[in-house]
Amino acid sequence: MKKTLLLLSIGLVSGLITNLFLIILINKSYDSEGLRGLLFQPPMLIPGIVFGIFSLFSFFFILSQLSTNQKIYKSILWIIISTLAFIAAYWAAFWTFAFTTAFFSIIGMGISGFIGGFVGTLVLCVGFLIIFQKINRIITLILLGGVLGSVSFVIMGYFKFDIVTLTGQQPVSSILYIIWQTGMLWAICINIKKKEVLEITKAI
Repeated sequence: MKKTLLLLSIGLVSGLITNLFLIILINKSYDSEGLRGLLFQPPMLIPGIVFGIFSLFSFFFILSQLSTNQKIYKSILWIIISTLAFIAAYWAAFWTFAFTTAFFSIIGMGISGFIGGFVGTLVLCVGFLIIFQKINRIITLILLGGVLGSVSFVIMGYFKFDIVTLTGQQPVSSILYIIWQTGMLWAICINIKKKEVLEITKAI
């Protein structure tokens, strides 16, 4: 229980910090145009970077086994993978929603949220396998990422809680980051192979 609460707390803080950074930085970045404006503005970079950094805190039991050089480059690679995962999830959700507008809006949001979460979690899990080690229940994790994305999008659509909009056009903060980052950080950590889970349990 203590381990679960710790991991959920780290994920929750990650989601809250993501929203805070987006609110602070949003007005300074939406003036960009072209490819730079499309890919290198806060909604494209901040969520993945913040999640990558906070999830590393939960991987300390993996990183503790590595040399200093390994810690540095694996941490950098993980943050890059996390950032790319969000970008992939964003565009997967965006284009899915564009094709589901014929449906009732809530259904379209649910479908697009699932696809976005599915794609983003797939990228994360593949990155984890490459950078660190094996992880249990990878299919379940990917499906969970989709479900968390879908639930978040449905809540955003139904309760109009998507969204603090400072620019009049773009969503700035979202309950999506809180729900998805909290749930996925916990899920990834408890599914790291048993040997490593035992080590973090002892450490805590």
